[in-house]
Amino acid sequence: MRTVIDGYNLFHFALKAADPPGSLALSAFVEAIGEYARWTRAEVLLVFDGGVPPALHGRSLNLPGLAVRFSGPGRSADDLILHFLEGYSGVRHLCVVSTDRAIRAAARRRSCKHILTAADFWGELVTALARTPRKRPEPAAKRSGLSSEETDYWLREFGIQG
Repeated sequence: MRTVIDGYNLFHFALKAADPPGSLALSAFVEAIGEYARWTRAEVLLVFDGGVPPALHGRSLNLPGLAVRFSGPGRSADDLILHFLEGYSGVRHLCVVSTDRAIRAAARRRSCKHILTAADFWGELVTALARTPRKRPEPAAKRSGLSSEETDYWLREFGIQG
């Protein structure tokens, strides 16, 4: 699913939810969104107001499944998100994350099925990242060892005579 997030809107909520409050760095926030995108296989567009802040200079902001955009001077993240919503053809499969009334109203007008507040999305993100990734089961041969035929084969292959 494609997800578009009002970056500072969600970040300010995450700051309040952090333990202790205010202890979440912007770089750690972006990395958490990237991890969420990776584990859920979502395509996430994270949109921030203004230019790239000093805390993010020199960092790779585009991680697998995550695109980070800054509105630049004279535009807001809301403007970019509203423009994105107007032109995006797959809105029925789009998740919009914002507490901003104008963005939520625009998403409803475009018939977006998934419109989440910052609090709701942050709860989903924390839950998703708390789950441990599923590991592949170990092959049975790892515990039981090789059969006598397999052992003989490898002894011959390496030129070891028993």
